[in-house]
Amino acid sequence: MGEYVVVTREIAVAKNAKQPRIILVSPSYIDDTASGFIEAQKAGENMFNILSADKSRNLAEPIKALANKTGCDFLDAGLIAKAGDDGVHLTAESHGVLAEALAKLIS
Repeated sequence: MGEYVVVTREIAVAKNAKQPRIILVSPSYIDDTASGFIEAQKAGENMFNILSADKSRNLAEPIKALANKTGCDFLDAGLIAKAGDDGVHLTAESHGVLAEALAKLIS
């Protein structure tokens, strides 16, 4: 992910553009207790598993550390956005909550 930050800034330099403000957002957590997640696991239809859920809960700290190291802003979506019935995709309400948090950070 750090490479994306570097490349984004290099492109701005190459185009003689102002350096962009970069916001790194950690993902919401995979909910391995959601009914749709469990059903998909039982049917062998879910590409995510319990390990994926554990990993999703451990991404915020390294992403935050990268943001601090590279001078980017950071938002932990896992603290404000929740997965829906499938355990992976955000609820409709969480989309709005995440959008509001990003808008507040940007303004």
